[in-house]
Amino acid sequence: MTRRLKSVASDTATSLSQQIKNLTSSQALRKASELNKPVHRFTLSISLGKDDSQLVYQGWTLNDDPDTVWIVPPQSNWAYGLSVSDVNRAEQNGHDQAQTGK
Repeated sequence: MTRRLKSVASDTATSLSQQIKNLTSSQALRKASELNKPVHRFTLSISLGKDDSQLVYQGWTLNDDPDTVWIVPPQSNWAYGLSVSDVNRAEQNGHDQAQTGK
């Protein structure tokens, strides 16, 4: 499930970012550069205000492990694995919040 959210209010973006950060992982951290043939799943860019600084999260899946989404947090060289169902739930919540304007 991949959705494209164009622009959302700051409280929605903060909520989505917090949801991703608060998901738990049973996977060991991996160097992002060592993910074997990753397939891009999403990019979440959060603008931090007038100075144009952004937080950018990248999400990747691997062909040999399609049930895990590897998240690379802003300015990090490490990836942590989250279950696809948890990421789908966070994506759906963000999509729902953007649609309702909350």
